[in-house]
Amino acid sequence: NTVVIGFEAPHLTVNAFNAMAQLHTELKQVPGVQDVISTPTAVGLRFNDSTEKIEPYPLFHTPYNSMDSLQKDWSVFAAMPFYNGMLYNATTNSYLMAVTVNKDSANSKARTRLMNNIVAATDRYEQLSKQQVHISGLPYIRTRVADKIAKEMNGFLIGSLVLSA
Repeated sequence: NTVVIGFEAPHLTVNAFNAMAQLHTELKQVPGVQDVISTPTAVGLRFNDSTEKIEPYPLFHTPYNSMDSLQKDWSVFAAMPFYNGMLYNATTNSYLMAVTVNKDSANSKARTRLMNNIVAATDRYEQLSKQQVHISGLPYIRTRVADKIAKEMNGFLIGSLVLSA
């Protein structure tokens, strides 16, 4: 039950990265969304000597005010090969967000509203970042196809009523 949001950003700017973090926050607040995994919330791991445990820490500290601070955090993130190919692709400068939706919401009539809310949030991101967003994933595709079929069935029903009258 995952919706994948992808986009290319050849030149990641402070505004675009802050918009990506804002999109992450907006998506987390959508009713029916369980979790969102994205670049702005990536974590690193470090060993804590006092507790003798490995602890996660945030790699990014949004919102950013300068490109220097973003570049500093980005260099730490880019040095972790685990994320390359998962959350971003260094060769194509593309980024992914994984949005996990509640199974019950995805299987109910509320799924259209859920997907519309996700699309609305990505539309706002597109306007802020000036980057084209692509959405995929089984819940998204299933909802769009089901809505299209329902609309076409209504058209056929109205057409048949008009023709038979």
